[in-house]
Formats: sequence, C-alpha cells, structure tokens
Amino acid sequence: MYSVYVRDSGETVASSVFEGLAEAVSFGREESLEGNSITVYAAVQDASGDIMHLNKVLYMIMPKETPYV
Repeated sequence: MYSVYVRDSGETVASSVFEGLAEAVSFGREESLEGNSITVYAAVQDASGDIMHLNKVLYMIMPKETPYV
C-alpha cells in the first residue's frame, strides 16, 4: 500500500492511498502543478483503520517546464 501527498509550499493540496506504486505516482503527477512536491510513502493500515507510514519511497518536485518535447 502506498500513501501519496501533493504539497504546495508545505501545505497538502491532495492526498490518497493506493495499492500500487505506479498508481500513487500517477495520481501525484496528475494532481500537481508546477513547483509542487510529490511524496510517496510505503504504508500499512492498522487494526483501527489508520494509515501508518513505513518509509518514504519517492520524493520529487514537478518541474516548472515540461521536460518532454
């Protein structure tokens, strides 16, 4: 399970939980704007239903210009 956060200047603007890493990264890229940061954590759900982060698996900042031309 993976938990993803999209932040703008430290403030969370979008977050969600996914079963697959590719889904989490895709969500982060779709929800972020130029300069936003995307952080993905490996996570588990405890018995009470809370999400617990195990470790950070990805951190990236969306570029100001699209690197794909």
